[in-house]
Amino acid sequence: MSGLLFRIDQLNRWAGWLSAAAVLVITLLAVVTALARSANIGSNALLELQWYLFSLIFLLAAGWTLQQDQHVRVDVLSKRWSARTRSWVDLVGHSLVLLPVASVLMWLGLQHTLG
Repeated sequence: MSGLLFRIDQLNRWAGWLSAAAVLVITLLAVVTALARSANIGSNALLELQWYLFSLIFLLAAGWTLQQDQHVRVDVLSKRWSARTRSWVDLVGHSLVLLPVASVLMWLGLQHTLG
């Protein structure tokens, strides 16, 4: 079991690195697109590529952010809680929100892809 968890952690680290590289690419692409548009050489394909890269960044960085415990919290509340309370809130939140939403999105994505 620990071997599987190690591989998942490696995959998340790789996804975090890839999403960081994609941020650099999308930034350069945005600059190129802006300069090209100012010279009246616009391309919708470049804009579409920016959106696809943005999606890739969001999806790949989500797992890495969760692994690094850097996801967004309501700090006004959580900073007053003990570490144990924060852990319980994380467990309940992940179980009741994250996993069901991820499951539904995966199911819908499969239906769209296969159908």
